[in-house]
Amino acid sequence: MDGSFNSKIRNIRGISRLVFILIILVAVMLVVVSIPIYIYYRQQSEKIGCTQSLDSGTRQLYDAYLLGDIHSVEDAKKRITHVMNGWEDLCPAYGDIYIVEDKNSEKPYRLVCGIHAEDRKERTRLNAENVFEQVRKRVKELQALGEKYPDAVTVKLNGKELVVSRVKEMTNYKYGTDSNTELKGTVAYFGITGDFDFENPTNQLEGSVCYFNFADEEYAAIWYLPEGFWGSAYGRIVDN
Repeated sequence: MDGSFNSKIRNIRGISRLVFILIILVAVMLVVVSIPIYIYYRQQSEKIGCTQSLDSGTRQLYDAYLLGDIHSVEDAKKRITHVMNGWEDLCPAYGDIYIVEDKNSEKPYRLVCGIHAEDRKERTRLNAENVFEQVRKRVKELQALGEKYPDAVTVKLNGKELVVSRVKEMTNYKYGTDSNTELKGTVAYFGITGDFDFENPTNQLEGSVCYFNFADEEYAAIWYLPEGFWGSAYGRIVDN
């Protein structure tokens, strides 16, 4: 009888251990499955919040424009900052907000998010031009400190840091990084006159940024003179 009782206890303990292990495995699986779902719904919530915020801001700009209070992009930004109680947090996901001016449109000023913009080519163009201006500014700052040809500069894009590397020849990524197995995510590169193989006819001062290439997952932008900006984001591909 004692042997039978001890056997039952061992079996019960064995089952308990098995049930405990199964519970742990189920819990882990639930966490693994729930993380992507949580991320998806968080992103959807941020997108909705951003859209509502920018729609409200654009209406405010239009009303102010009709009243004659808006005459420039600077006026528009001041207006939005005032009526929306700030500028940096217009997008819940910390997307950069751009004011696009179009005098030929019914609404000459509109707000565009660097993360959630529906026009993805326009989004790439705005982000690329934003990064380009930051790169030129940062290169000048480093050169003033004695670093003539910085290997890389760090800029901010949509709430995150982006490292932009210096190159000595054209990278010429004309399309998004999803079409290139060598690249991933968002990348950017720049070249400096005096340290760059490509010579353009504009006679830029030595040490100035003479080349820039930006690409996100879907589109790309390239800049150099005299071509200016081009690439898939601009619907214009230059053979070189």
